[in-house]
Amino acid sequence: SILTFILSIEDVGTPIVFQEYLQARKTMAYQIFIKIFSPTGDINPVAPAIGTILLVFAIIGFLVIRKYVALRNYAMISKGGVWNPRTKDVGRIGEILILLFFIVVISVALIPHIGVFLLSIAQEWLTGAIFPTKWGIQNYIFIFTYPDVFNAIKNSFIYSTVATFFMIIIGTSAAYIVARKKIPGIVLLDVISTIPIAIPGVVIAIGYFTGFLGTPLDPLVNPAPLLIIAYTVRRITFTVRAAYSGLIQTHEELEEVSLNMGANKTQTFFRIVIPLIGISILAGAMMSFVYAMAETSTSIILGGANQDYAPITWKIQDVLFEIAGGPYVAAALGMLLMILQAVAIALVNTLLKQRASVITGL
Repeated sequence: SILTFILSIEDVGTPIVFQEYLQARKTMAYQIFIKIFSPTGDINPVAPAIGTILLVFAIIGFLVIRKYVALRNYAMISKGGVWNPRTKDVGRIGEILILLFFIVVISVALIPHIGVFLLSIAQEWLTGAIFPTKWGIQNYIFIFTYPDVFNAIKNSFIYSTVATFFMIIIGTSAAYIVARKKIPGIVLLDVISTIPIAIPGVVIAIGYFTGFLGTPLDPLVNPAPLLIIAYTVRRITFTVRAAYSGLIQTHEELEEVSLNMGANKTQTFFRIVIPLIGISILAGAMMSFVYAMAETSTSIILGGANQDYAPITWKIQDVLFEIAGGPYVAAALGMLLMILQAVAIALVNTLLKQRASVITGL
């Protein structure tokens, strides 16, 4: 619930879409988006101030989560505890009612996805019509043939691929240290590697924007390096938690045997540890990649600094308002991201099975 709260309060994409409504313009994320620059072109201090408030909310929420998890794990350490579930036969009518309940819940949950799909194949949609009045796949052809849109897709793919490479290297190393090393400050490293998932993207974007103006990494010149860094920081948690899950299910004695047989620690790590947890690392990396592709808050704020280097999520909000049939093209881009996420999640669940829950960062 707390993560849902944090991810909702920092969401800048939804208020931008509904900016014609006063309620959407009053959200903190939207205010950061429109106030990042003052009328003179300088950084408006109001935006970092609002970002600081969001950061405080996020840190408090994250600490509450960590405290709850710690209590939950402690409660499981008990002597003679036995899990004794109670079951009850609800009968045929009860089963039907439960089934109908879940059908309704799933149907409501799928309404946005269905709506995006219908928009993506629509060529014309008259006001008041339930379904598009003209269909086609022209929107999908457009996003791969129109140079500016395809360039944004290419940019996102490159940024996310490079960021995933860094996440694998840094995330696997951090997970190994947390899982295997008993050194002072190890809990702090675990927190540092996990907390980015709870830090609002607009806060990171504002920090990078204000911190690197006028430097060799100036986002106004080329925001690509900062976007790669932001993606790495924001989504590394998935890789860390997946690798950590694989490590805690791999007994240390396997590494000790390797060391006893004459292999050094580096050889043991690459020849024993990595092959054993490779599936976990792959699963975490896949999740990190697709969520980096779909990263919105940092992409819109940093990517908008120089449109030639903008990623796909910035381009979605750009075409939404700037071209004819914008909502239809934006929906096609959204479907592309949705398909990537659905495939990745399905593969991760297949690879990790029961372990898939650990990559949420909790």
